[in-house]
This record gives sequence, structure tokens and C-alpha cells, in this order.
Amino acid sequence: MRRPFAWPATLFTAGILLGDVSAWNFAAFGGLALALTVAGLAIPFLRAYLLAGAIIAAGGAALSVQTQLVSPDDLRRVAAAEPRIVTLRGVLTESPYYRFHERGSREQALTKLDADAVRFGGAGEWQRVRGRIAVTTPGLLPEDLWRGQQVEITGVLAPPEGPRAPGLFDYRTHLRRLGIYYTLRAGSPQDWVVRGSLQPPPTEQFHRWAKRVLARGLREEDEALRLLWAMTLGWKTALSGEVSEPFMRSGTLHVFAISGLHVALIAAIAAGVLRGVRVSRRVCGLVVIPLIWFYTAATGWQASAVRSAVMATVVLGSWVLLRPPDLLNSFAAAAFFILLFDPQQLFQAGFQLSFAVVFFLALMADRLGWHEGSQPSLDAAAAARTRLRSTHRSSPGLLQRIAGGDPLVAWEVRPWWEKWALNGTRYIAGMTLTSLAAWLGSLPLIALYFHLITPVSLLANLVVVPLSGAALASNLAALLFAWSPFISEVFNHSAWLWMRGMIVVSEWTARWPGGAFAIASPGPYAIAFYYVTIVALLNGWLREERLRWWAAGLLAVLGIFTGVEGYRQSTRTNLTVLPLNAGHAVFFDAPGTERDLLIDCGDDVTGSSIVKPFLQAHGVRRIGTLILSHGDDDHVGGGAVIWDNFAPQKVIVPGVPFRSPVYRNVVRTIGNTNIVEVTAGARIGTWSVLYPTADDKLPLADDKALVLQGEVNGFRVLLLPDLSVTAQRALVDRSVGVRSDVVITSPPLRDEPLIDPLLAAIAPRLIILADATYPPNARARPRLRERLARHGVPVWYTTETFAVSLRAEADGLRVVPTRLVNGSKPFFLTGESPIRSPDQGK
Repeated sequence: MRRPFAWPATLFTAGILLGDVSAWNFAAFGGLALALTVAGLAIPFLRAYLLAGAIIAAGGAALSVQTQLVSPDDLRRVAAAEPRIVTLRGVLTESPYYRFHERGSREQALTKLDADAVRFGGAGEWQRVRGRIAVTTPGLLPEDLWRGQQVEITGVLAPPEGPRAPGLFDYRTHLRRLGIYYTLRAGSPQDWVVRGSLQPPPTEQFHRWAKRVLARGLREEDEALRLLWAMTLGWKTALSGEVSEPFMRSGTLHVFAISGLHVALIAAIAAGVLRGVRVSRRVCGLVVIPLIWFYTAATGWQASAVRSAVMATVVLGSWVLLRPPDLLNSFAAAAFFILLFDPQQLFQAGFQLSFAVVFFLALMADRLGWHEGSQPSLDAAAAARTRLRSTHRSSPGLLQRIAGGDPLVAWEVRPWWEKWALNGTRYIAGMTLTSLAAWLGSLPLIALYFHLITPVSLLANLVVVPLSGAALASNLAALLFAWSPFISEVFNHSAWLWMRGMIVVSEWTARWPGGAFAIASPGPYAIAFYYVTIVALLNGWLREERLRWWAAGLLAVLGIFTGVEGYRQSTRTNLTVLPLNAGHAVFFDAPGTERDLLIDCGDDVTGSSIVKPFLQAHGVRRIGTLILSHGDDDHVGGGAVIWDNFAPQKVIVPGVPFRSPVYRNVVRTIGNTNIVEVTAGARIGTWSVLYPTADDKLPLADDKALVLQGEVNGFRVLLLPDLSVTAQRALVDRSVGVRSDVVITSPPLRDEPLIDPLLAAIAPRLIILADATYPPNARARPRLRERLARHGVPVWYTTETFAVSLRAEADGLRVVPTRLVNGSKPFFLTGESPIRSPDQGK
């Protein structure tokens, strides 16, 4: 009973995981939980086991009641899978915030709506409906929109799209874990109609008032002020991609989430003031708990803030109930209550990171004895002398050993310089150990969700976290002294100074060589092996006779599975086609860096938002060869992004001139000394250049693009650019040997790809057509689809499948689309039969 919430929280979590992979519904889980509970109460000697099973079943029931179709008015029953124009009526669940494109063209407003009625086609009868929808709108919305406002919105209702390539952010799964299965895209702010009161609620009034107070005395709304709003008030608009990237790479982005740091600081300030005037701990808890929840409400009920408020409430509740606090038990209690209210939180990155970090902090504090690092008084010195005289004495905590000084000398009799030195050493050692615990606890999850390893965060957080605490305390003081403009301005300038320091330190450390590097997402065995190893070492399982062999066996099994998993990933050959609006890129990932090829990279926007995160998600830190096969913005405009982030060893371009200013700027950025020009007949590793020749005089820039042919696991792959009909005929007439098993191409600007003579010369067994919805001429037209269908060759259009991967396997080539269309399945190319699905002999 020392930690009564530990087992219930663990069992309830196991039940949620079981419910996620099981096909059982709420009735099955609920009935099983009820039956096990009754049996447990009736059979005393099996009560513990039966009630444990009941808690597991209750976890499955809690998840299924949120995910299964229960209400007849559920939006999933009413809406279709195809996009439809609708008008939704409902209540906003959060105040709108904004995201800005990289080019700064137009802002996008984002919010969420709890719908209660829908009207299809923008006219007709209203129909009752239940469901939460993610809403996006280009432009600035009216000021009278906030959480709880009643609105009507007209737009296109559709299921959210999944990732456009393997490893990219899965927006559909993210929304599904939030209980959202549809998105609504409004055309403009004019599609919004406000139906509720124009008087904002108290929390919104506080939010607007606090923004005005925190801006007092500052000359302009600059980046530091916007980040102060984000850190103190949870203002999401400030954290755009360009602003947040240095904090992400330095591992300090967490300070901007309304989380444990903010809640702990507010609780510490309030409790310190109350304890300073000799208020009892019980009264402190009763005062501070409502204050924490008011702050959580004022910052928009963000999930991280709610988690932290629940945990703080549990800890402070021990003050109210006069119970000794236990961090691990409070951790388990907070997790149990949060998952009881919202089981889907278990699958969210924020929940996992928060509780992994807190768990490791609690575990290391408990095992290493951080709590023993307090200043030794006269009584403590006497107790230390008694322990030293004892035969069976316990070793002091790690922090005490680092910065405790001589335990036989009382604190009161030490000179001032020794006190300063010990306090400084204790603070630095405590911050270092805390940063290390947080880094160890979050390491595999950061790699899983953000594809980054940030060793520099160990040092960056030692500076940024104290600065963020000073900035947050200054902002809270400014709000507290809002009645005095002079005092609040002084605190505002202080907060601005600390924030500028945070920005400078984060940007500086983010540029350190080796401070942060990309890593492929670890598999489940690697994550399990990591956590079991750390927990076993901290708990001393390998030193205990009773647990030694069990722990060693478990680590050995997980280590073998992790090694096999890593070996397969490192020795596999993949080729991925990335659709990028009017252009596309191809990434050939062979074992080792030298053989890797990136053919084209899109324009600067798609290069930054798709190609760069795709490569980072696959652990690419340096590219062997970058081939800029075209001379236009749609294909090579992002070359500078790739050069700056992945430092290609070689850059290959066609040996013909291009007049495009974008192409010339990219070449100038890379430098002529790093570029190699090639024409027909050249070899690039295992790939051959078939076209163009140095003598070709072609007026269109697209007709000068490189035609490449290579092999993937013995199957020929032809990379055919968007050539005009004239250039395609010239390629056929030259008889350069274009016959291939797979051809990858895209629609030309004016003509059709793959004219019949060229298609007959290639004789492909699979066509991957990298078309796009925008611009309109980049999409495969119905006439082209009909013509290709008559040839009887399977054709995959990337507007339907998104990215397509070709993976080498022992018996052939597996072709896997990112999105399966119309019930299709990944299939295989083999040497015996043209194309077969996994069910046909695999």
C-alpha cells in the first residue's frame, strides 16, 4: 500500500493497449469487467487476480466507448468518405490560432468544432449530428471567436489525409487519437457566421488582458514578445516552423508547452508566499490547487497543461490530506485519472514524453538519493556521526556525495565562501542530473516522433531552463503588478531580456557540429530494449540474485530482436518516388551512404516541407549524390535546402545549358567546383544516363532533363522526365535501350507522357505516374488514363497513392504505396510472373 495507484494505473494502461488491438466492443469489455468484479468479490482467495483482470477489461471498455460507433447521429454514420460541401453548426472547442507558410503568402486559421447539426450542399434541412471536426480557413478570422462560441461554417468536409510519404507526420492518425475523423476546409472568413454572444468569457478576457499587459513598455511586437506570449499564455501562433526549429534542434522546445515547468513554478511561487506568512500546508494546498486550474483554463485547456495540473493536484492533495508525498505514486495516480477520462491520451506523443520524463526523474531521484542533498544542520551532522559509527550504515545520495561537503561539519559553522561554493555546486549538479534524467527518459520517444537525437540538449537545457524560469517569473510578476504600469514595464523588459538570451543560446547550440542529428525511427524492440536496460540498471536487477537471470534473459532476447531489426534496415535497398506538386523526387537508398542518390528535390517549399523531413525521418545525415536532372524551379528549386542540410558528396547536372534563374541560383549556391556535368553514356554508380547528348539543341528546358536507368534487386527501373512528344520520339529513334520493368514518369506541361511507340519500346510491367492536383496541367487527364489502361499495364497515379516505395526482397521487388486505393494491396515483381499480390504465392 506504499504506492496504491501503481498497479491500477499499470493494469488500466494494459487494458487500453489490449482494446486498441482487439476487435472487442464496449459490451464485451464491459461485460467481462463486470463479471470479473463480481467474481472477485465472491471468491476471496482469487480476489487480487480477478480484480486485476477487471481493471484490464475496464481499460479496454474505456477506449472502446470512445472509438466505436454508438450514437445514431455520429458523424461517421452521416458523412461520406468523399469530400462534400456542407454547413456545420456547433461550438468551438478552442480559440482559433494561425500557422504561416514558409513563403509568408497567407496565414491559415486552425481550430476545432464540436458539431451538433449539418446541412449538406449548403441548403436543405438541418440534420442532427455528433462529432468533432478540425477546421482550417485561409485568412484572418473575426475577433469575436473563442472557445465556447457558437458558429456556422460552410466548407468542404472530408476525411483527413494520411502521410504523403513514409516517415512524414501522420495527420490522420494524430486526429483520430484526438477523436477527430473529419476536417472542414472553409474557403475564406466569409464562410463563418457567429451565432453566439459577442461578449467573451472570463478566460478569454483574461487572455486578451494578459497579452496587453505583457506588451507594456516594449517598442514592438517582435519574436521575443511573441514567444513570451507562447510560453506564458499558450499562444500557439508564435511557434511557426522557422521559429521553432532552433529550439527543436537544441532540445529546448519543451519550455514553450504549458506543462510541468509552468505549473510547478506557479505553485512554488504561490506556496512560497503563503508559507512565508505562516499559512499551513493544508490551507496552501486548498488555495494553490484552484489557482493552478484557473491558469490551465486561461491558457486554453491544453492537453499538456491539463496533465500537469492533474499531477500537481495529486501532489498538493497530499498536503490537504496530510499524507506524505510520493512522486512515483503521484505519477501513477495522475496517469490513471487522465486515462480514465481520456484513454486516447496514451497514444499521444505529449502524454508519453511527459510521463516518461517524470517517471525517470522520480526513478533516478528515488534510486540515487537526490533528496539527500539538503544542507546539513547541527542535528544532521550529529546524525551523520552516528551513522559513521554504526556497523550497518546506508550510503549517502549521489547529490550529497557530489556537493554535500564534509557530513561531520554542521552548515552553521562553515565559512561563507564554502557555503557559496557548495550551493553553486549543488545547483549545477542538480540541474545536470535533472537534465540527464529528462534526456534519458525522452531519448527514444524523441527519435520516434521527431527523428532527432539531440546530445546538445544536455548542455542547452542547463542554460535555457533557468532563463525560461526567470522569464516566466518576470511575466507572472508583471501580471501581478498590472495595477502599476511602471513596475509591470520593468518586469516586461526583464522577461524580454531573458527570452532574448533563450533565443541566442538555442540558435547557437543548434549550430554545434554533432549537437543534433537525424535518426530513423526506432522499432518497438529497440525502444523496449532501451527502457528495460535503463530501468534494470537503475533498479539493480542485475545485482539481485532473484532477478539477475530473468533480467539478463529478457535483455538478451530484446537485444537479439533489436539487432536483427537494425540489420534488416541497414542492408535493405529501397527506391521511393516522392510526388511534389508539379515536380517529383526519387530517393534511391542503398546500403552505405556513397551509393545513395537523390534525384531532384522540388521547389524551395516542397524541398523544405516534404523532402527534408522525409530524409531526416529515414536517418539520412549526408547524401552520397544529388542529381539535379531538370533546370526548372519545380524540380530543383530546393537544391539549396538539400545542400545546406545534407551536404551531398557529389552534385550531378545535365551537361547542357539552362536559362532558368532559379536553376542558376542553385548552381551558384552549391558552387561550380562541387558540380559534375554529365550527358548520355555517363555512369553514376549503378545508374546509366541515356539522354540527352551534348549535341542536342532543344528549345524546351524540360526536353533537356536527364533520362536515367538503373537496377533495383535485378529489376530495371527507368526514370523518365516530363519530355515533350518531340523528345520522346527522339528517344525512341535513337534505340538507346530503354526496356525496363518499372518506368517512373510525370505529365509534360502540354503533351502526354509515354506515347505509344515509347511505351512499346520500354515494355514496362508497372508504370508509376507522378501526377499532382496542382497545378491543373500536372494531373493525369481522363484521356491519358484511358489510353494507358488499354495497354493492360498496371498504372499507379501518385495523386491517389501518394509516395510509392520499391523495396528489394529475397524473391523479388515489393511495390508499396503510401495510401492504398480501392482495396488495393502492395504487390511484388518477380522473375516468373508479371505481377502478383502477396496472396498469390508469397
